[in-house]
Amino acid sequence: EVPSLFAIWVIIASIVGKLLLALYQFKVGKSTGSSMLIANARNMQSDMLISVAVLTGLIFTVALEMPIIDTITALVVSIWIMATAVRIFFQSNRDLMDGLDNPEIYKKVFKLINDVKGAYNPHGARIRKSGNKFVIEVHIEVDGSKTVTQAHDISQEVEQVVQKNIKDVYDVIVHVEPYGNIEKDEKFGVSSKDV
Repeated sequence: EVPSLFAIWVIIASIVGKLLLALYQFKVGKSTGSSMLIANARNMQSDMLISVAVLTGLIFTVALEMPIIDTITALVVSIWIMATAVRIFFQSNRDLMDGLDNPEIYKKVFKLINDVKGAYNPHGARIRKSGNKFVIEVHIEVDGSKTVTQAHDISQEVEQVVQKNIKDVYDVIVHVEPYGNIEKDEKFGVSSKDV
C-alpha cells in the first residue's frame, strides 16, 4: 500500500520541530557551556536525520517505486548515528576526565596571579568544570617571612582577582607555600612552563 500524503506532511512537521528544538538547545548549550544540552542537540539532529531518511524513503516509494533507496538511507542514517555517538563520547569523556575545551584559561590564571603583589610562582593548577562553572585550584608561593594573616590576605586577593576576571568561576582554592619551596615528586597540576 502506498503511504498517504498526510504521512509525508506529518514527517515534514516533525523535521521542522526537531530542527528548531536542536538549534535552540545547541545555542543555549553553547552560551551556558552545558555539554549535556549540546549532546542532546546532537541527538535531536540524529532524530531529524532519521525523519529526513524516512521522508526520502516515502517520497521515493510513492514517486519512483524504488525500495532500494530505503536501504541506502538506512545505511546513511546508521553511519550518522555512530559518528554522533563517537563525538558525544569524546566530549563527555573529556568532561569526565577534567579536560577543558580551551586550555588557554591556564595562561590567563597564571597571568592574573603574577599580577598580584606578593604572589609568586603559580603552579600545581587544576581547573575542572562542575556543570557549567569552573573550579580552580592553584598553588602560590609567598615570602616566608610573612605572617599567616598576610599570606592569607594574598591568597584571598588571588581568589578575588581570578573570580572577577574569568567568566563562570564557581570557586578558587589557593594553597600557599613559602617562596622557593621545592616539592619533591609533585605529580599533579599545571605550571606556567607547561602552557
